[in-house]
Amino acid sequence: MQGMKADCDWRRRVCPIRGVIGVCHLLIEPDKKGAILLDTGLVDEPWQIW
Repeated sequence: MQGMKADCDWRRRVCPIRGVIGVCHLLIEPDKKGAILLDTGLVDEPWQIW
């Protein structure tokens, strides 16, 4: 059961941020002292990054 509790815990810490043409996710640290923004980009965006 401990694995299931840990699995549910991280899901509660991921907050979707919906934009006009994309979606990012904010992963909040368990102690709520930090966060990481996960931006997967758009489908046709990789050529602009290189």
